[in-house]
Amino acid sequence: MRAISDDGSESEASFNIRVRSTQFSGRSKRGTLSATGGDDGSPTDNVSSNTVFLQFGNVVFPTPGVGSGFYQLLRQASPGTFTVTSPNLSPYGDVTGDGIFFGDRDFVLYELTEQANPTSGLFMFVGIPTQNLEFPTAGFSSFTPRDDFLLGSDIPFVRPSSGGSVSDHIVSDIYVSWDTTGSGGTNPHPVFAQASFALGPNQQGGLVVAMGRILPDGDNPYFMTGGVSGSFNPSNGSAVGANLIKGSIASSDDGNGFDFFGNGSPKYGVIEAAAVDGGDVVQSRGLAERTSGSAASRSDTAYFPNVVMIGGPNGTISTTRTSRTLNGFVSGGLQIDGSSGFFPAYSTDAAAATATGIVITTSAEEGQLSATINVIDDTNDFTRQFLLGGVDGTTSSAFINDDLFVAREADGSTTDTLALATSGMVPLLAAHIPAGVNLCACSFMKWGHWAGDFEMVGVATERYHLAHWVAGELASVVDVPTGGTATFTGHAIGTIADSSIRQFVANMSATYDFADRFGQVTISNLESKTFVFPISAGAMTANVFSGNLDVESSAPGFTGDTRGAFYNNGGVKADGIGGDFVINESATPFASMAGVYVGER
Repeated sequence: MRAISDDGSESEASFNIRVRSTQFSGRSKRGTLSATGGDDGSPTDNVSSNTVFLQFGNVVFPTPGVGSGFYQLLRQASPGTFTVTSPNLSPYGDVTGDGIFFGDRDFVLYELTEQANPTSGLFMFVGIPTQNLEFPTAGFSSFTPRDDFLLGSDIPFVRPSSGGSVSDHIVSDIYVSWDTTGSGGTNPHPVFAQASFALGPNQQGGLVVAMGRILPDGDNPYFMTGGVSGSFNPSNGSAVGANLIKGSIASSDDGNGFDFFGNGSPKYGVIEAAAVDGGDVVQSRGLAERTSGSAASRSDTAYFPNVVMIGGPNGTISTTRTSRTLNGFVSGGLQIDGSSGFFPAYSTDAAAATATGIVITTSAEEGQLSATINVIDDTNDFTRQFLLGGVDGTTSSAFINDDLFVAREADGSTTDTLALATSGMVPLLAAHIPAGVNLCACSFMKWGHWAGDFEMVGVATERYHLAHWVAGELASVVDVPTGGTATFTGHAIGTIADSSIRQFVANMSATYDFADRFGQVTISNLESKTFVFPISAGAMTANVFSGNLDVESSAPGFTGDTRGAFYNNGGVKADGIGGDFVINESATPFASMAGVYVGER
């Protein structure tokens, strides 16, 4: 048997090999290469091992009670990607595919196919478990999620048939804040966050977020526990077929209960679809995907993703994490019971001095946030309130820093499926931004995407698929200047529906006379159209404004209105604006638009 030393050389060693004085261990999963992933609930197809041998250039993985009892698979001596060829030993006969021996020699990954059954895949990972004292208590890590081999998806936690193969997508890193200060140092809980976003025609793509806590497991090191929520439209671009994604996730452990791998620090791991208790014991498995439509026509599909994490400590992540309250505005397109009908939606009570379309409260101490979204349907006058996250040690939010945070429906919600992410987590790609449109840097303000589903039991289901929000530190009435003028520039993002339903990104500019409390907001480059909103504010509500569309100066045949507010940039008062707007075509062909905008001086 050969052992690998720190200099990369191999030598003969005893049978029970230790590398850097630490034993390799891991897990093997088998599943049909299909839209449901592996069979994680099978005790013979989901097998852990606490002892994996590196023997004569091979990895020997014992699998008690399974077939011939072990794998013996090629593992090249030097780090890198290699090809696994037959013949080899496997409980399921010859297997072929790819392996990766990572550069620090701490982790080996296999993605294989059974030769006798080409639709059956084998997913294996083995590595050096990270020990208790090797975990950080401060700082940040970022892990790159690898494409899901068994599920066959490019986007974590999304099935290919539901949008996991949509092009022009952005997949964030899995960010971890190791800060364990907690509430007065008594409730340590590092947090993790991940988000994916895709934007295409006819509502193609969507938003899915993953988050949770990293908890100690008795004598063993930390494990991950949390959840996933989101809304994704299949890759066929159907205007109606957005599917909900919801369920619990946790890190996958080896035979000794270790969930992170890497000598000296946590650098590798695998996230699977599982609900675990406080002792990292699996209670249930699988995510649920729910189709659109009425309660009678919807269906749920269980599936089992496996997301490999590759990374480690990251000293470039901003450490700025501020406890504060952000107020702002939301917009979106509402569909009822999966119909093709589209109803523009925007912030309720948006003209009030509190700007409560969205309220986000962040806790630097807890590494978490809570959010409330208040929305009204412009056509049917529906008002709804959605609650996301929590700052009380739940697994429904993660606050990494001021730019990186996510949330899902508050713990215990049974009728809502909600997702929220910042543009810092999932920035727009160049393919999403039309020529001539420039995004606002607006570092002191926050904007992003949200999705939601509200089930009125026995009545109907309302779904907000690709929706958007903007928020910041609201200027008070006394913060707003009483003289002078200002010009603001930025962008708008939202949803438009005419013969199809799609997303838009456009330019926004605004001028304002603080003495007269009058100005205008202009949305331009919105599919080659320009819309102008004269705006005004009252003496007692000088920090917020509203106005109706100027039909003479705008694209002909439309009506609309806007609500907005001024925002502080630290000590610079009223340095930014944000708001929402709704535009409806007054004649056929009918079109509706709903969006938000953000800008700075």
